[in-house]
Amino acid sequence: MNAPLTHLRFLLRAEQQFGSRVAVIDGVKEWTYAEYGIRCRKLATLLGEMGLSSGGRVAYLAYNTHQLLEAYYGVCLAGGVLVPLNTRLSADTIHFILQDCDAEYIFTDKEFLPLLEECPPLSSLREIIPMKSNSRSTPQNSDQTDPYELLIKDLPENTNLDVYKVQENDVAEIFYTSGTTRHPKGV
Repeated sequence: MNAPLTHLRFLLRAEQQFGSRVAVIDGVKEWTYAEYGIRCRKLATLLGEMGLSSGGRVAYLAYNTHQLLEAYYGVCLAGGVLVPLNTRLSADTIHFILQDCDAEYIFTDKEFLPLLEECPPLSSLREIIPMKSNSRSTPQNSDQTDPYELLIKDLPENTNLDVYKVQENDVAEIFYTSGTTRHPKGV
C-alpha cells in the first residue's frame, strides 16, 4: 500500500484519534480537532465555489490566527497552494510577491487593506477577502461582523474532499525569503 505522507493526512488522523480534544485556541475562542477539521473543509468548499484553479495560489496577509491555521489545510484540500505573507512587509514587496506567485485570492486582515490598496492591480487576482482577527479582547459574537466567518458559516462541510489526492512532492505552500539579496524568493 502506498500512502503519501502529507500534512493533510495529519489532519485526518488528528480528527480520528483526538476529535473531542481542544486543538485550536485563538483569544477567547477554541475548537476541537473535529470542529477544526470541519472549518478547514468549509474553507476548501468556499475556495472551490469561488473557482480556485488546481494549483492556484491563495495568499494570506494576516496575523497568526485560527484563520491562517485553517488555511494550511483548507487551501490544500481545495487543490490550491498557500502563500502566507509577512505582515511587516512594504506594499512594494507584497506586490512583488503576489505578482511573482500569481496569487488568485488574498485573504487579509481588515487592518492590511490600505496596504493592499497601495499595490498596483494584478492580472491574476480574482478577489480580496477581508477578515477580522480575533484577539484576547474580542467578544464571542464578533463572528457576526467578520466577513470570513460569514462566508464559511452556512457552507456545507464537503466530506468528499480526498486527503490522498495530494502527493508528497506536490507544492503545498510557498514561503518567501526576506529578500536580503534583492527581491524575495519563493521557496
